[in-house]
Amino acid sequence: MGRPRTWTVYYTFNDEGKIYHIFYSKDRNHDKRVRKYKSGLSNSEALLLVKIMKNKYGIDSIDINESIPDKLKYLKLPPIKHKSRLTTSWNKDLRTERSNSTSSTKANNRIKTKKEIWLNNTFTNKSCVFCHESEIVCLRYYPKGGAIIRINNNLGITHGRCNLIKLIENQDVVCLNCESKLNIGLELI
Repeated sequence: MGRPRTWTVYYTFNDEGKIYHIFYSKDRNHDKRVRKYKSGLSNSEALLLVKIMKNKYGIDSIDINESIPDKLKYLKLPPIKHKSRLTTSWNKDLRTERSNSTSSTKANNRIKTKKEIWLNNTFTNKSCVFCHESEIVCLRYYPKGGAIIRINNNLGITHGRCNLIKLIENQDVVCLNCESKLNIGLELI
C-alpha cells in the first residue's frame, strides 16, 4: 500500500510582497512567486490551514466549524506583507539553530575553562595589597599578569606548573581598580 500522501500549504505573493492567494497541493510548486508554508499535512489538515490563513489575511471569510488540532493551533503564520519576501524566505533563519562549533572546539573550550579555574584558585586566601579586595574574580597578578595567563594557557593540563607557581609567588596581587590606577601611573600607598 505504501506511505500515505502528504499535502503542503503554499501562498502566492504579488510585486509588493503581499500574500494574495493560499492553496494546498500534493505536487511540488516551483513558481518563484509561490512559497511553501507547511508540509507533511493530511488532506483535512491542509484544507483547515488554508481556511485559517485566508481568514487571518482577509482573503476570504470562511466559517470554521471543526475543532483545530494542536498541530495547527500554535503555528507562527507569515506576515501578510513583507518586502524581503521578494528576495528571501520569511523563515529562513528560524528553522534550526545549529551550533557551528565542532566537538574538538568544545573540548578545547572545556580545557581552557579548567586552566582558568586553576589560575583563579591561586587567588584563594589572597587580597589586593592596596585596598584589600578579596573577591577572586576581581584579582590580578601585577606586573606580569598577562604573561602568567599566557603561560598558563600554553601549558597542557597534565604539565607541571612549578615554574609558573614560582613566577606567581614573585608578583603582587591587585584588584582590577588598583591595577588600572597603576597602569596610568598613579602611586598607590
